[in-house]
Amino acid sequence: TDACDNTSTVDHIINVDDTVAPVIVGAPTETTVEGCDAGDVPAAVTTVAALEALGVNFTITDGCTADGDLEVTSSDVAGTTTCPLVITRTYTITDDCLNSSTAVHIINIDDTTPPVAPSVQSANYQCLSNVPAPGNLTANDNCAGPIIVLGVDQVNSTNPCNIIITRTWTFTDNCGNTSTRSQTITVADTTPPIITGPASITVNANANCGFTVAPPTVSDNCGTPGALTFVDALVTCFPTAGGENINASGIFIPIAVVGLQQANQLKKVDLSFETNQGKGRAEFVLIAPNGTQGIVLVGNFCQGGFCEEPGTFSPSLYPNSSGYPVWQNSNSIPTGAGNFRPTGVPSAQTIADLPGITFVTKFEDFIGAAAGQWKIYARKQQSVNGSIHFNTGCLTFEEECAKIYTRTWSSTDACNNVGTFVQTIVVQDVTPPSITCPGNEALTGNALTTCSKEYTFPQIVVSDNCTAAASIVLKYTLSGATTMATQTVVTANPFTLSLGVTTITLYATDGCGNSAVCSYTVTVSCPPLPVRLVSFEGKNTPKGNELTWKTSSEQNFSHYEVERSDDAKTFKMIGKVNGAGNTKEKLSYSYLDELNSNVGAGMVSGAKSPLITQNSPLNYYRLKMVDLDGSSEYSKVIFIDNNKHKSIVGAFYPNPTSNNEAFININSSGLNQWTITAYDITGKLLSVESKVLNIGENIVKIKLIENSSNVGIIRFENAEGVQFRKILRN
Repeated sequence: TDACDNTSTVDHIINVDDTVAPVIVGAPTETTVEGCDAGDVPAAVTTVAALEALGVNFTITDGCTADGDLEVTSSDVAGTTTCPLVITRTYTITDDCLNSSTAVHIINIDDTTPPVAPSVQSANYQCLSNVPAPGNLTANDNCAGPIIVLGVDQVNSTNPCNIIITRTWTFTDNCGNTSTRSQTITVADTTPPIITGPASITVNANANCGFTVAPPTVSDNCGTPGALTFVDALVTCFPTAGGENINASGIFIPIAVVGLQQANQLKKVDLSFETNQGKGRAEFVLIAPNGTQGIVLVGNFCQGGFCEEPGTFSPSLYPNSSGYPVWQNSNSIPTGAGNFRPTGVPSAQTIADLPGITFVTKFEDFIGAAAGQWKIYARKQQSVNGSIHFNTGCLTFEEECAKIYTRTWSSTDACNNVGTFVQTIVVQDVTPPSITCPGNEALTGNALTTCSKEYTFPQIVVSDNCTAAASIVLKYTLSGATTMATQTVVTANPFTLSLGVTTITLYATDGCGNSAVCSYTVTVSCPPLPVRLVSFEGKNTPKGNELTWKTSSEQNFSHYEVERSDDAKTFKMIGKVNGAGNTKEKLSYSYLDELNSNVGAGMVSGAKSPLITQNSPLNYYRLKMVDLDGSSEYSKVIFIDNNKHKSIVGAFYPNPTSNNEAFININSSGLNQWTITAYDITGKLLSVESKVLNIGENIVKIKLIENSSNVGIIRFENAEGVQFRKILRN
């Protein structure tokens, strides 16, 4: 501008340009984030302030552009490694003049989260074989998803009966993160072996009266069971289950019985009861398994006197044959144990309480099998106070032929678990004895007695599996030349066999009724006969016993010696009668054994005879027949009843009979009228018959009515009195 204010202008162009990029001091701190892949990278920041917050002492400044106007952009480049995945994030900071600087942020995306394993419960098994094989278990991972792993077992078998298995699953993801889950499995065998078999079995006694039974089966849950062992206990009685309080309404107490016995073989009933106000308040009835019979064991109801005795009573009640006193509540009875017979007769109240029950008075009257449910009916008298407690009861049966054992089987496994099984074994003896008959014999008879022969049994060998030889009953019958249908006990006493062949049949019976039979023959033949005795008889007369005998011939014969006995065992000579020597004529002889005389009235005087008195009601006689050379034979033995000529009724033969008739010998004291009446076992009249019998021996035939009972009672009556005989029919 001049002084005159004239001006002119000149333009000067000045370019002010920002070419300086933002200044970056420091860098973002390397960051690690939880994640699985690039998708898990955090979002990039877009402001300088946010970017600066990513580092420590990390600043961004620009000389021209304010921080807020700086533009922040970024780009990511993912690395090739995993765990972690490295993301290189490059931030570009641009000012307004488009000057830019970069900052690099390293971001690690890493998976450090282990898989999530499922929970498992501990388990218990009895046997190692029950333990399932390790299985797969699935865990969930945040990155890998489901991870399926097979379990691995670690076994601690120090104690084989308490094995501990630790089953472990280990889950590992792609980044090596792991988690584990363990299960404790306890294997402990606490189950005993199982023994199976019949609860009750009946066997036959063996050759030694022992027994064997097939063992039951045994199994164990974990393998081979231990060996079977057993312990036997002989059942001596069948008990009740336990005690009961008795009320006025009455209670039934069951008793289970097994075995082969019959109810009438009840040997003993043991009771125990207590009362605080007298035994007269109590009554106990035993009811048989047939449900129709009962017997009052303890009774009857009563009051006053000995009925008021309190205390604990433990009677043992036996069959009627025992002879023990009958229990009566009204009698004075000490407390504690004692032996009695049942009361038998029921009270009116008991009869009313048990309709349909027929009461017996002794054990022997029970019928039917013993096996089954017995009951004790116990009742307290209604009209009185006080308490009655039933303690125990037990039934005992005859056991000789059906013993009962309780066999307890046991088996112990490897872990000492014991299994048991109780078996009832009924052992019966059905084996017959062994008997060996003698060989067939040939004997020479006694010529003086019509060629008969006195025979004595040789030793007969018998044995039995259960019965001692001395207790085996040995009987015999005779058939053929000599007959005796009735089985007779074998003794050492001789008996007479007739001329000819006699079959001797032996019967050996053991204690259980098992029988064995064998037979042999004895042939009796005649020798040269010195004397042939035709008959030998005797009778009682007012003067004494008169003996008569007849012979058919005599050869080289000397004399007869008359012998007498009071017991049929010991004989003494009381007289001598001379024979004829040699003769083929029939001769008759007699001898009088005088009453109250010291001299026998035979053909030879001077022979001394003891007195015949009423103190010797029966006299037995035999003849000793002496040959000229001194050899001798005896006649049969006869007897004479001195008791006022009383008639004698013998025994039936055959008995039992199979053809509805039998015979009986009646020695009648005179010509008497006899009334013969037949009854069956119930007392029913079957027939009445009158007969006139001659003096002396009479053989009477009795005919039985067909279809009547198998047991008959025959009544023989004359002026002297009444006699009864029993006959059986097959």
